[in-house]
Amino acid sequence: MRVTSHFSGKTCRGFLFSESNPGQGVILVEEHINEKEALERELERLRKEKEQLEEEVRRLSAERNLLEKDLRRKRPAFELLARLRKLMLALEREEAEVAHLAACSDLSRHYLEAQRWLALLERYRRHIETALRGPVVDLEGGHPVV
Repeated sequence: MRVTSHFSGKTCRGFLFSESNPGQGVILVEEHINEKEALERELERLRKEKEQLEEEVRRLSAERNLLEKDLRRKRPAFELLARLRKLMLALEREEAEVAHLAACSDLSRHYLEAQRWLALLERYRRHIETALRGPVVDLEGGHPVV
């Protein structure tokens, strides 16, 4: 079977003639054109989908950056909590023994050392109160964080 073609212009709309079945060639060209148009529509749909996905990537990237910034701001608070919890555990473990020894001991000979302990505990109290009510300072920038 020999097939010849005749195309008019760049649109590829033309006619195929077959010696054995002349009408079949025209149907093949129309199917090809329909397939090409379907592929062009699919390509356009994929381009739009790509744009939407790129926009989603930009949005998620911006959200990730905000979360990372928020995490950097909160990291010192988490570190402070971890250290205070560690101290609390040690103090709570020893509280009963310290209370018993304090009730039956005379620390008057160790007055200065006891005063240093009390002063240190007072400074801890002030630091914690400052953290509870005061402005948070960005460690990188050195300015208050709102």
